Amino acid sequence: MADPSDEDLLARVAVGDGDAFETVMERHLSAIGGYARRMLGPTAADDVTQECFLRIWRAAAGRAAPAPARAWMWRIAHNLVMDQLRAAKPHIDLDSVTLVEDRPGPEARRQSNEVAEVLRREIAALPARQRAALALVHDQELPAAEAAAILEVSVAALESLLARARRRLRVVLGDLRKDLVE
Repeated sequence: MADPSDEDLLARVAVGDGDAFETVMERHLSAIGGYARRMLGPTAADDVTQECFLRIWRAAAGRAAPAPARAWMWRIAHNLVMDQLRAAKPHIDLDSVTLVEDRPGPEARRQSNEVAEVLRREIAALPARQRAALALVHDQELPAAEAAAILEVSVAALESLLARARRRLRVVLGDLRKDLVE
């Protein structure tokens, strides 16, 4: 038998089914928590993730969740992340980006670490909406239409956010590559 859909699970949560809520959490905790960590860093991410599921529980109680349920839950998570970003200085977990070393030896490790550090810093410096678009599409591998719905923008606007972020990162990495070769 197929696993119940998120919509079915949330309908069961609406009538107080704790087991259904536990299944929803098991299904989405890792991805939503990862998104929050990517956007906020580990400490704030734990609080936001916990608040997200608390709000899902409260919002689903006694009424049906809007469809599609996954986009609705992600929208709650995204709104909490954006609230946190507005309330505090942006912070990104500097260990969240790793690069594969393509040359052995200490010089290669130094260069790889330097590139990773610059990339982390530049991702953290991107506007929150661009970072969110990157995190949803690249890290969480959500379809463009779903990521756009979460961000409450059109698919074209999402693609524009992604293009601007990628363009900025390409420029920075291109400059860094020139510096490393020289």
